[in-house]
Amino acid sequence: MILGNTSATCNATTDGPANDTYDATIAFTGGNAGHAFVIASTSGTVGGDNPASVSVGSITISGIAEGTDITVTTNDTAAGGNCDLSIVIESPSCINLVVNEVLYDPAGDLTGDANGDGTRDAFDDEFIEFINNSPTSLDITGYTVSDNTAVRHIFPATTIPGYGFVVLFGGGTPTGTFSGAIVQKASEGAVDEGTLSLSNGGEIITLKNASGAVVALLDYGTEGTNLGSAIDQSITRSPDATGAFVTHTTANASLLFSPGQTFNGIVLSMNGLEIDGLGVYPNPVSISTGFINVTSATNEAMTVVLFDVLGQQITKQTVSENRVNISNLKSGVYFMKISQGSKTSVEKIVVNN
Repeated sequence: MILGNTSATCNATTDGPANDTYDATIAFTGGNAGHAFVIASTSGTVGGDNPASVSVGSITISGIAEGTDITVTTNDTAAGGNCDLSIVIESPSCINLVVNEVLYDPAGDLTGDANGDGTRDAFDDEFIEFINNSPTSLDITGYTVSDNTAVRHIFPATTIPGYGFVVLFGGGTPTGTFSGAIVQKASEGAVDEGTLSLSNGGEIITLKNASGAVVALLDYGTEGTNLGSAIDQSITRSPDATGAFVTHTTANASLLFSPGQTFNGIVLSMNGLEIDGLGVYPNPVSISTGFINVTSATNEAMTVVLFDVLGQQITKQTVSENRVNISNLKSGVYFMKISQGSKTSVEKIVVNN
């Protein structure tokens, strides 16, 4: 028997280094050779196809604690065979933090001034944008950003609000609000002690948590058509957070980049002041229900703006009797941006027929 490719898939994405479980899969060939196999794992529950009776299949290990690497052994020596194999599978980091936009080739004139400091600089105006694609805050203190060459940034004490953005520039003096996104500059680097130094021809960007586990990875040289040659503009997910990468003018012909915003220039980032005691329910919600409840710890007025997954504003309402009208929506996923006084929260809602 021959063991093949392995995979590890998170069953949830809760903040923290060891709050979730994951399942692992090991492909195999050369089974069904007339011998009984003993399959064991250092953690989790063994299942899937039985190589004693299946020629080509997959062994599964389920319910493994996040942060726990496993060793899986397979052997048939007790049944007279000569197969005694083992394989190690590393735990994934089960966190909903994604690379959303990358600018590695700022335009050569002032239109390339992505950090807004009034000067176009080939290194300073590069940026990487991340999204916390979950409704809960995420502590990324000690996380690192690396390229093919070195660690380029170590995050200081940083907490991203739910569905919030972080924009990491190469340097300079980032000027502007960037729609309330968390903005930082590269803290490590081979050039001038602090740049991203992203290659125009392709690079692997790796985000790791404080324990060194990979949280997100982008190989923009091979990720898709022409992503390694996006001249004078960024590459961005379309839709944001969940879509495939495209050149920015493919997603939005009027913008070369959009740090801190969706690719359409829509603001989803928060100011870090989230609404106390916020409740949004039921979620998912049926169109036939006609409304979704929005409540908080105070009686102060709330306004709601709904966006679709492409960042297009669908409706803006004032919350009345703790309800928001959804009767005119189509089934799908929406972002609900809720404002109350100086505080703002964003919730992802699912609308069903």
